[in-house]
Amino acid sequence: MNHSNSKRKIKVLHIITSFDQGGAQKNLLNICKSCKIESLVISLTNKSYYSKELDRIKVENISKNINKKNIFSFFNIFKILK
Repeated sequence: MNHSNSKRKIKVLHIITSFDQGGAQKNLLNICKSCKIESLVISLTNKSYYSKELDRIKVENISKNINKKNIFSFFNIFKILK
């Protein structure tokens, strides 16, 4: 059994609709605070309240400003994952 892969670093991607103040955003912030796993948070809209909170606790976060009328703009997220 090869144990070299057991020490791989895990990174979790969270996708959320916005960084505005709300329950889902607050819960995500609490998860990122308490979790010892590296996280990347992507918002489908622009930066606001919770993006600043994530910056404060040094969690990488990106805002994509996805155009709701153009479904293909969602595919911009896949560029980040490569």
